[in-house]
Amino acid sequence: TAQGVPAVGVGGQADDKEGNEVQTLYVRGGGALNEAFRVDGIMRYLKKDTDFDGQAYNDPIPGKTYDDASSGTHNQLLMGASATLNLLDDTWITKASVSYLDEERRSKTTSFPFYLPGQIPSAASLAVPLSSSGADASRTKFTLESTYQFGGPGFVSYITGFAENKKETYENPFNTRHESRELTGIGAQYRGEIVEQLYVFATLRHDDNDAFDDADTYSVAASWVIPGIGTRPHASYGTGVTNPTFFEQYGFTPGSYVGNPNLVPEESKGWDVGIEQTLFDGVALIDVTYFKADLENEIYTAFGPAPTYLSTPANRTTKSDRKGWEASFAINPIADIGITGSYTRLDATEPAGIEIRRPKNQAALDASWRIGGGPVQLNLGVTHNGKMLDTDFGTFMRTGVDAYTLVRFGASWQVTDTVELYGRVENATDEDYQEVIGFRGAPQAAYIGIRFREETK
Repeated sequence: TAQGVPAVGVGGQADDKEGNEVQTLYVRGGGALNEAFRVDGIMRYLKKDTDFDGQAYNDPIPGKTYDDASSGTHNQLLMGASATLNLLDDTWITKASVSYLDEERRSKTTSFPFYLPGQIPSAASLAVPLSSSGADASRTKFTLESTYQFGGPGFVSYITGFAENKKETYENPFNTRHESRELTGIGAQYRGEIVEQLYVFATLRHDDNDAFDDADTYSVAASWVIPGIGTRPHASYGTGVTNPTFFEQYGFTPGSYVGNPNLVPEESKGWDVGIEQTLFDGVALIDVTYFKADLENEIYTAFGPAPTYLSTPANRTTKSDRKGWEASFAINPIADIGITGSYTRLDATEPAGIEIRRPKNQAALDASWRIGGGPVQLNLGVTHNGKMLDTDFGTFMRTGVDAYTLVRFGASWQVTDTVELYGRVENATDEDYQEVIGFRGAPQAAYIGIRFREETK
């Protein structure tokens, strides 16, 4: 359970907190039936009850959250099983798997009842009828993947064939809409290692959709470890397709959101090129990479006129561009200490200007120390999110969001080979920040737990 995070709000709503309760059951198991054949299975059940704030898009508190009786529930069941067959001294590995996901979501929300300017909502004005919405969804997925290794010293190749079938259903229990769709994908992948210096990779995939146009995607990559100097240039290029979600197509929230059944898949292509350098006989490693990606048919949220500002998703008719560079490093000054860090400079634009919620600058630093090589490990993490833009729902204008830095501490104790105790403190400095205008970020919080691991042989 959680007490919740205060809303930004106004007046008496400024420090209102909304809590949630989460129950999770997770079971995983498996084993080898003989030297060549293994089976595994998982089951996870999630039940989540959440209270949340309403959000007004109009007077008298445009863009602000307010306390009401809005709530939601989310029930999810996931089951899966797989079988793995190893043949020819592990040079031919085939894996078949099946999974089933069943979800039920329900929510009760208010429909922005305030229209008179200059008033702070009273308890009476907040007592408005709640509107119900939700969805029932399922997904059944079958996959088959087979990899064969061949070649000898100096030139090793891996060729993989794969197939996937995915069936999805979506039903809105508050109307008569019932939708289903099916995707069948097939593809092949090649990976080669030449004299432990040149590494090449290529994938080709075809998706047969019954709800959208069929799609063909591919990717290629290569890297070269230059002998004697620890330098590794690398590059990749690829294309991708992402289908709209059922909620984007058919979702409905009374008074605020309606789906768009005419959406088409997003299409992307991108490339990157970089260089990695190993230093001090492997003690340190640095990498600098430049990347660029173009997105077509990007799905975004369009808002209607006042007073309800009804939102609906739509496809952009122009491209969205993302480009930038990333630098990363890893240092192991001694065997028990590891330090990693990264910095990303991003330029993400669309026809309207800089994309929202895409900070130009992001950085991260993580350090771990296994004390004396023993069972106790300490961890420190720092993440920085630079200034960015977001939509202020009070004015529907793009507004700046301040940069913030979050610090977290953690510790763990490996009691046995299979049992570990752990604890961590998130947002250790209790930074007051927002990722989305109108909603405060998570405050300082502490967690403790116990983790059981499967014994490996």
